[in-house]
Amino acid sequence: MKNPKILVGCPTSFHKEYCLKEYAEAINKLTYKNHDVLLVDNSPEGDYSVKINGLGMPTVKGPYFESARDQKI
Repeated sequence: MKNPKILVGCPTSFHKEYCLKEYAEAINKLTYKNHDVLLVDNSPEGDYSVKINGLGMPTVKGPYFESARDQKI
C-alpha cells in the first residue's frame, strides 16, 4: 500500500475552545494528501460545531455527556 488513507479524528467540546484556532491551523497545514478530518462535538448546544465548521473542519454533533466515562448511547 503506497499511500494509505488516514483519518484524523478527534472528540471535542466547548471546553477546548481556547485552543480551537491553533488546532485548526495545525490540521490545515498537514501535507499528507490522502487524509480526512472529522471532529465529533460533545457540547450541549450546536454553536461550537458551527465555529469548528467555520474554520474549515468537518464536524458532527454527537450527544452531550457531562462525563466521558461509562456512557451508553
